[in-house]
Amino acid sequence: MDCLHLTLRPRSAFGGPIKGDTLFGQLCWAARHRWGERRLDELLDGYTQGRPFAVCSDAFPAGHLPRPALPLHCFKPLAETDRKAVKRRRWLPVSALDKPVADWLTHCRTPDIRPLTR
Repeated sequence: MDCLHLTLRPRSAFGGPIKGDTLFGQLCWAARHRWGERRLDELLDGYTQGRPFAVCSDAFPAGHLPRPALPLHCFKPLAETDRKAVKRRRWLPVSALDKPVADWLTHCRTPDIRPLTR
């Protein structure tokens, strides 16, 4: 399996988070416009046999991955006592992957990460 990392540069605002099924739909439309409906049908045939041509995940903020869905007791406790605020720390910076798993929650950020401007 090949893994591709793509950076999206939207030209307008989104109404909500970018979901994998939306990205997959856009990929299918792009394939249809580029190669035609017959080629898209060929690509989609593999789905019924368990051979998808592509699987799209939800979009992530640049340089981050979703925090693993582990129980909070797997991480070192934070100074924050508000449990909901701790659970909102959903984005783990890629740079923290070399740290012990128990420390990951201290590096995680909330969904209010702003995109980098260039």
